[in-house]
Amino acid sequence: LDGCCHSRTPDQAKRRVRCADQESTVGSSRCAGVSSRFEGCSQGRPGAAVPAFRPEPGRAIPLEAGYTQSQVADWSSPALVESQRQLLQKFDELVQEAEKTYYKNIREDTYLTHREFLIRRYLPAADWNMAEAERRILSTLKFRAEFNILSMHEEGAADRIMSCEHNPGVELYFADSGKTDYYRRPFLIGRYQLANPANVHPWRHVLGCIFVLEHMACKIVAADVPSASFIMDVSALPEPSTVCSTGGGPRRGSEADNPYFKADAGVADAPSKDLLAQMGVPNSVLSVVRVCIHLGGTHYPDISHRIIFLNADLLFWGFFKLFSMWVTRETRRKYVFVGKTWRDEPMSRLLDWYPPESLPVEWGGTSNVFSPVDGFMAMARDELSASCSRGRLPSSAAQTRNEVEISKPSKDSRAPWTTVAIVALVMALLGFLHSLAPLLMIFGL
Repeated sequence: LDGCCHSRTPDQAKRRVRCADQESTVGSSRCAGVSSRFEGCSQGRPGAAVPAFRPEPGRAIPLEAGYTQSQVADWSSPALVESQRQLLQKFDELVQEAEKTYYKNIREDTYLTHREFLIRRYLPAADWNMAEAERRILSTLKFRAEFNILSMHEEGAADRIMSCEHNPGVELYFADSGKTDYYRRPFLIGRYQLANPANVHPWRHVLGCIFVLEHMACKIVAADVPSASFIMDVSALPEPSTVCSTGGGPRRGSEADNPYFKADAGVADAPSKDLLAQMGVPNSVLSVVRVCIHLGGTHYPDISHRIIFLNADLLFWGFFKLFSMWVTRETRRKYVFVGKTWRDEPMSRLLDWYPPESLPVEWGGTSNVFSPVDGFMAMARDELSASCSRGRLPSSAAQTRNEVEISKPSKDSRAPWTTVAIVALVMALLGFLHSLAPLLMIFGL
């Protein structure tokens, strides 16, 4: 563990993720030792690896916290200091070139001013390959220009993008919970059955998902916390949705009846020909999910430390076990099943990670965000409407620190997409696209 926590090369830094894997043995002396080591790092002692994020005063802190690859890397090691310096220099060159050519108002994109935050995500996602990290950053700059990301922070953007009334076919089923875990890190919540496969518009749904991820990424930066988590409930719902989707209850239809797929909206409404050439035509629920996976994983890498599946049935659980054989160890350690069967962690496990007031009553908490079934979506839309009315991207309290010269030691994956094809084949053969689509969506986070 000493060698793991005090690495001196990118290869050694990459192996430090093994420390976080020890968190699974919560309550054991081994886990307690690892946890205390990370706590020491977060207080700025030698070998500092984890950005300082502290729990609420007076809270009893669970041993297991959850870490991302960017957190367990020793960014003060000489090799990584030099890598950061070089990538920061290249980052600035790419921004200058973008301003002259395809992204004229890039200086208004304050999310891109958090350079250290960004490169510390892109380097691990690129497997510590400088050329690949540079390519990914360039791709993200073009993506933000192509999708007009700045417009997602304008007044009225939340209603325009999230609402079924103004954006038919968005079928959005997850959003910011508006709450935090014990370490004051935000988290997303979702209820997959809210989405109606018979009414999904391929590109409006993609835009809605990007909208939620964009605001969560900005929130992480503004709150000066390292990452977020995601809780996805895949169980059936007793009532229909009313806010950002048309599923739930008996109204959830089949994609065979989807009018947008029949009208070839995947081609007609595509943001660009380049994206179509790269991703193919999204003319099914599976292909729409594949686009979301690609865009989310490419342009918002390494921002989640834990992804929880709630109330999964045996079919979903079995396919997930098969699917997880082809993902990286770092990705696999993020996934947790919670529920009421022998296959799952108990529902009470959620209270080890989140305070009761942050969880709905249905999940063992005290909040009423599921009354009605999509009440949390209305709350998230209203909160984002208020945020967008301020007219600019958030900046963090740590922005000045993040812009300092990286040559001084800091005090403070994307998943393999080829596996998606394997899972897609299995799902297509067995005809269970609807029940497994949320698995693929979350895989990209």
